[in-house]
Amino acid sequence: MKEAPTRRAIHSSDAPLTVLVMSGDGSRRDDWATVFEGKGLRVIRCAGPEATTCVLTVQHHCPLQDEADFIFYDRASVTSELERNLDAARRPARITYADSVRTPNGREYPVPLRIRRAARG
Repeated sequence: MKEAPTRRAIHSSDAPLTVLVMSGDGSRRDDWATVFEGKGLRVIRCAGPEATTCVLTVQHHCPLQDEADFIFYDRASVTSELERNLDAARRPARITYADSVRTPNGREYPVPLRIRRAARG
């Protein structure tokens, strides 16, 4: 079955906007990334603090967050330690915490739950 054409992304200076997708679930992370890529956004993927060493445990900013215009965190992958580190971190973009729903075709789609404000510092 042929996929529908994608909409053109909102652009800033001819460059697509960038979204950071963090989930410890590789399949979910890939599905969410596919959703955003389908909207014409550039996607950065992060496996999260349980799957890898999170840079926020050793410094107060994340270079992946620095590159992102939007940040989506899989709520199921957010640890209490990550929350504490985010409290102390400089975040250039808002973080959207999301749950996931399964679409009829079996792929996962992010559903925003709450937004954490950017923190400049």
